[in-house]
Amino acid sequence: MRCSTIANERRIELVNALSLADRFVAVGCFTEIIQWHKRVFIPANEKAPSILVAVI
Repeated sequence: MRCSTIANERRIELVNALSLADRFVAVGCFTEIIQWHKRVFIPANEKAPSILVAVI
């Protein structure tokens, strides 16, 4: 896990998580393709704490 700034927006990124991307999306994460690489993020909103608990 790391904090990333994408398009001037702070995000929580799950690094090396592509093998589990479908499971993470099912609990509320989202994916984006940036420079031809799929990346997994936890949304920075009021649901972030519960999604973070599900991920951990």
